[in-house]
This record gives sequence, structure tokens and C-alpha cells, in this order.
Amino acid sequence: MSVSSLESEAAGAAPAPLNSHDRETVAEIVALVANSRTQGCIYFGICNNRLKIAALEGELARDLRVHGIGTEQMILAERHDEAAGPAYRALIIDPIAYFTAHKPDKPTLFLVHGLPELIRVETAADGTSPAPVSQRLNYGRELFRREAICALFWIDPETTRYLAERARDFWSFRSGTAQFDGGDDSGARAGPQGEWQAAGSGSRWLGDLEEKLDQLAAYRSKSPPDESAIASLLLEIGRIRVNRNELQAAFEALDEADEMFGRLGNQRQLSSAKTWLSRAYKHAGRLDRAEEYVRAAITLDSGPEDEAGLAIDYNDLSLIYQDRGELGEAEQWLRRAIAIHERLGDEPKLATDYNNLSQIYDARGELGEAEEWLRKAIAIGERLGDEPGLAIRYNNLSQIYQARGEVDLAQGWLRKALALAETKGDASTLATVRRNLQLLAERQKARD
Repeated sequence: MSVSSLESEAAGAAPAPLNSHDRETVAEIVALVANSRTQGCIYFGICNNRLKIAALEGELARDLRVHGIGTEQMILAERHDEAAGPAYRALIIDPIAYFTAHKPDKPTLFLVHGLPELIRVETAADGTSPAPVSQRLNYGRELFRREAICALFWIDPETTRYLAERARDFWSFRSGTAQFDGGDDSGARAGPQGEWQAAGSGSRWLGDLEEKLDQLAAYRSKSPPDESAIASLLLEIGRIRVNRNELQAAFEALDEADEMFGRLGNQRQLSSAKTWLSRAYKHAGRLDRAEEYVRAAITLDSGPEDEAGLAIDYNDLSLIYQDRGELGEAEQWLRRAIAIHERLGDEPKLATDYNNLSQIYDARGELGEAEEWLRKAIAIGERLGDEPGLAIRYNNLSQIYQARGEVDLAQGWLRKALALAETKGDASTLATVRRNLQLLAERQKARD
């Protein structure tokens, strides 16, 4: 199937509806890609419905655009239904070579179609031997991290099992997997329905975590052990543990990853390990150790080739100083991040920076400066359509008006924040906005 034929089919039929789980998973993928600009990522989407895939890709493209990230479709092979049965034609035999030759200038998520079809092409003559593409993906998996390439592979349940068995190294390298309900699609490929299920909203990373732990045990048992794969898995496990606030287990995984990346001389991954160790210590309230590790990451990222990573480090250090109440130091490091993002033209990151700078001025009681920077952040968010971010910023603007005693304006901005948070924001933002509305109503009632 060519790019143009896929687009025309999607345009000629009603788009498949996306449910709340679909949108939550899209938000998860967007967050993963946005945080993987310097380290790359591999994600698998399990879906048989072409219309659903087209709708998901449209949602991904729109939400990633807010972060300054593009999408590019890549088709490895295509299927044609003929009288004698389905026929397959390979278009890109070696995905690794393609990624090497076509790395885009700006951050991009590759939307990869046709891996199941390519596997069928390569196993048509002898179904007992592994498809060569599975071996290429195994051997070339480090390219994704080394070149900071992000890719979403669309596969079916049968290919899920094939990759887990025949491309184990590549499969274990992934950052996540999601299964989407295909619904009714007469044009979809017929295929066996597997038992794979996406985790529920309360345990989204559980399946991936348990599988990564199993993979870690398998890699440790190899002789000799694949230390690069072990260290990468430890980093992923540590990251998941930090996000789940399982700090003791996070420290164990990240400390080992830190030691191994240092011994292997992998500077980029070593920086990532130190970044996540810093965040783990910040979660634990150990700001001294958090600062120690983020400053080590700054040293590793100080080359001109990784300014974006350096800006992330500066932001993390700024947040540590904010937690200490040292607002002057917090502003100094945040302004360094702003300078990089302005030079790179990264508007989504600038919106976050401007919002955070506004919070520093707000904490000082300098409400005029706080509003000025916050409105810059809001202007970017409105231009880019960043509705989740706008829910946070409208809430923050409401707090500035409350501090001035302008209750009606404060309530108006809170209601705008609520309208976005209920449909686009996360649970934390929604809870914050609702709580602020409740507090505002209580204050008004007490005053009356």
C-alpha cells in the first residue's frame, strides 16, 4: 500500500471513532516521544483496522505538533488481494538502512507500516527460517538510541508473537506497546486475535515493567551477558519505577545502569541515568543528591551537539532550587534553558519555561511580571492548540487574579481551565482546578 492510497482510503470513509482509552494511549505516546528527543524510542501499536490507524495517526500528528515534533509515514511492504489469494510486495527491505539514510533535520516520529507484510514476504518460501528483517532489527537496535530516532510500528497480534520469539533483542528494546480495539472494518487484514491487552489506566506501565524484568533476567543469564542491553533495560525499569514512586527499586536499577554505562563509555545513556537518579532523589526529598546528579548530567551534556538535553538539565536544576526556596538561583538556571529554547526555536518548551518563570515571579509577589510571562506562555499555547497546557496556565492566571483580589476574573479563568481539564487535561490538573474552584467559592461565601 502506498502513502497516497492509504490517505485516499482514509479520506473517502468516515474516520474510526477514538474512545477514551485510545486518547489516553495517544497522550502516553506523545509524552514518551516528547521526552525522547535525545535518546530515541520504539513503540508498537497493535491494530488491524486501517481507519482506526488513520484516526490515531491524525491525533498523534496534531498533539505532537504542539511539541514541535513532526510525523513521517514509512511503508516497508504492501499487500494486494488477488483472485489466487493475498500477494505481498516489499518496498523497504532494510528499515535500519532507511533510518540511517533518512534521518530528518527536526524531531520526527516515524509511523511504520508494513512490517507484518515484509515478514510474510521474507518467509514465503521457507516459514521455518527467521525473516532477515528480524535479524536486521535485532542487530541495528542501538541505532534508535544512538541517532535519537523515534518510531511507532503498526503490527498485528500474529506479528507480536513473531517479534517476541524471533526478534527478541529488538522487541525488548521497545519503550511501550498498546493494543487498540479494531472495531468493524471490512477492509482490515484477517488475522488471529491474540491475548494481548493494554493495561488499565491505573497500571498503565505494569505489563511493560513485568516484561522488562523478565527480559532483564534473560539477558543476565546469557554467556557472555549483553551489558549494553542490560544497562538499557535497567534505565527503562528505573524510569518506570520513578514515575510510579517506587523509589528504592528505582535507585537499585538506576545505580546499576549508571555504573554500567560509565564502564561502557556510553555518554548519552550515562547522562540519562544521572538525570533519572536526580529525579528519584528529588522525589525522595534528597535535594543535595538530586543536585549532585543533575550537575553531573550537565557536565556530560555540555557539548554543542546536545543543547536540547542541556536545557532539560537546566530546567531540572531550576526546579531543585525552587524546592529549596532559592528563587534567584532557580531563575538563573531557568533563563539558561530559555536562552537555548529561544535559539532552537522550540516554542512548546518555551511555553513551559515562560510558565515556570511566571511561577517564580508569583512566589516573589511580583504579580505584574508573573502575568506578563504567563500571558506569553498562553499566547504560544493558544497558537499551537496545546489544550492540556492551557488548562494549567489558565489556572495559574486565575491565581494571579485571586492574589490581586479580582475574584470575578479569577473565577472566569478557572472555569476556562475546568472546561479544558475535563476533556484534555490529566487527572492531576483536573483535581487542582476543581479544588481551586471549591476554595474560591468558600472564600466568597465566607466574605458574604
